Amino acid sequence: MSEVNNPLVIREAYEPGNMTRYELLYIEWDDDRGVRMFTLTHLHGASGRSFSLRKNDYIDAGYMTEKTGWRGSDLAALMGYLSRRGVSTSGVTNFDEYGNWKPQEVTNESNS
Repeated sequence: MSEVNNPLVIREAYEPGNMTRYELLYIEWDDDRGVRMFTLTHLHGASGRSFSLRKNDYIDAGYMTEKTGWRGSDLAALMGYLSRRGVSTSGVTNFDEYGNWKPQEVTNESNS
């Protein structure tokens, strides 16, 4: 079994302000080639969903939803959490980085 290099393990209750409490396990480590990796696990009851990737990779909301099933405000809040951990994320449009609803601006175009 290979040794984990330079590990960081954080277990916390994350409350971003969207009226939800997320029990999270966040882990970082260096793989055998020295590439920084991370895993985010949303602990939910007796089960949880995890997502792992190289820390320097970019994460799109659609890709993360496909891999985890996270959607809507949960997806936005968890991507916001990763962003605060230094992971590049984007693609959530209807919610802010804390998982709060963000109404889209409506423009009225006048007919001339």
